[in-house]
Amino acid sequence: MCASRRRRGGASSHSTPQQVALRCRIILGTLLGEDNVSIAEELGVSRATVQLWRARADEIATAGRLKPPPEADVIATLVAKVLNTERRAVAAG
Repeated sequence: MCASRRRRGGASSHSTPQQVALRCRIILGTLLGEDNVSIAEELGVSRATVQLWRARADEIATAGRLKPPPEADVIATLVAKVLNTERRAVAAG
């Protein structure tokens, strides 16, 4: 299974839980600083979809409804390291 398929969690159906999981992966990518094109390619969605969910996440954060816990930076760093390790493993083999 390729890395992007693993990150998607095998979600190819359009059921509500899978849509929510996909949206969460999009928002996670934006929080980790990935660009829209990279996220779109990795998750198999359009760039417009990534832009939409990035904007919605920004609106929530701006409205003060999204306050990451103090350990959020640590978690984001760990997730980024895991994803980078996974990408290197796929590229190598």
